[in-house]
Amino acid sequence: MDLCDGINDFGTPEHLWMQANAEAYGWVNPEWAREGGSRQEPWHWEFAPAAGR
Repeated sequence: MDLCDGINDFGTPEHLWMQANAEAYGWVNPEWAREGGSRQEPWHWEFAPAAGR
């Protein structure tokens, strides 16, 4: 899923919150999409329920 409203930019309070909390709700920002990844897309998050366990 591609998100906006601040989540779509590295370093914003919204993106930092997602980095710190999203996994608890089953969401991950794949390694390739993270800052420094091969295809940086801060807005790209994937639902992976097992990640929240």
